[in-house]
Amino acid sequence: MYKLKTIWLLCALSPFMLLLISVAGCAGPTTQFSAYRGEQGAWPVSTGTTARSVDGMLVYENVPERPYEVLGSISTDNPYDNVDATLTAAVRRAREAGADAIIVTKNERTLESVSTFAYASPMGQSAYATGSARPMYSRHVTCYAIRWKGN
Repeated sequence: MYKLKTIWLLCALSPFMLLLISVAGCAGPTTQFSAYRGEQGAWPVSTGTTARSVDGMLVYENVPERPYEVLGSISTDNPYDNVDATLTAAVRRAREAGADAIIVTKNERTLESVSTFAYASPMGQSAYATGSARPMYSRHVTCYAIRWKGN
């Protein structure tokens, strides 16, 4: 009888424990800015490129089509595999540095761990059990914060 009560209590508390664990681990993206020091030479430009807008700022994955100067580099780490949140954090940091756009130089996804979940439920004289495994990825983005020349 004691074992059955223990199993029932664990099963009843499992959803609350899962919620507590998932809320406690909700850290967002972190960014680090490193200012560029040196001569602003003629940085490469292209004759045509594509860019998308993130939080109102242009995000390039290749060199832009107009002259610019480099303000610094931004490294952004996100414990979750969320490209949009990671790029938004990088854009906000670039905006704080006075940038007009960013050029993404690295955008990588890394397998951090595999999260497992098991659930057991008593059913009369027996018990029902199920489980799952879910890969947990993180996102890392490195980019240059740039400002247009002549602005």
